[in-house]
Amino acid sequence: MLKEWGEDPQGGNGEHCNVPHGKRTPLFKGKPLASWLGTQRGLMRKGLLKSERLKKLQELVDDGKLQWNFVEGRMQKWNEWFALLVEWGNDPDGGKGKDCNVPQGKHKGIYKGENLGSWLHEQRLAKRSNVMNDDRSSKLQELVDAGKLYWDPDNDSWEFMFALLLKWLDDPEEGKGEHCNVPQKHYYKGKRLGGWLNDQRQNKKQSILNRERLAKLQGLVDAGRLSWEPSAELPAENLGNFGNFGKPRKPNAQ
Repeated sequence: MLKEWGEDPQGGNGEHCNVPHGKRTPLFKGKPLASWLGTQRGLMRKGLLKSERLKKLQELVDDGKLQWNFVEGRMQKWNEWFALLVEWGNDPDGGKGKDCNVPQGKHKGIYKGENLGSWLHEQRLAKRSNVMNDDRSSKLQELVDAGKLYWDPDNDSWEFMFALLLKWLDDPEEGKGEHCNVPQKHYYKGKRLGGWLNDQRQNKKQSILNRERLAKLQGLVDAGRLSWEPSAELPAENLGNFGNFGKPRKPNAQ
């Protein structure tokens, strides 16, 4: 019956016989197969599993269909997924060395034959539900701290770009502490900051910028550091000391 479960599309799907054990694990053909397998593993660890039964189960282990230490095996598999995530991040056709935010989708999230996007989505759900163990969480958090990964792709990426906008403001080679009107086609620290700022202006114009984000940007507007209109489109008399794209005007020759 264990082999039958391994071949079942709703079970091991032809890949393994590691029946998951838990309160929500359904019976298989009316039998508690997961509990039975757990018992066999326990007997093996204690050296009490009969040689004939041990031989049959060991054949599955040797074929890569079964693991004696399922918890350790799951951790090894998780580490393989994590390594694949990092590899995707460095792949010129993946994250291009910039990030590990694999898109989710039938085609976009597939990498080297694996649905990496779906796996990453599951990790984010586990983190959000507080069911991710500390070891896994810390490994992914290292990517987050390095700016390579977002726990919440939409919100975290916005906050990252807003923080980058403030850095641009204070950069002596960019905003010089005077303004945040980043040119639309301008990249900053490898990020399309000007395009992002233009997107926020368009969202504001269409009334689809959420209240919290609007308030943060409006704070810069009220401080005279940002304009809702792109600088290149502002009338000259409204630019004050700044010309197109927020560059300081040269004083008139005397």
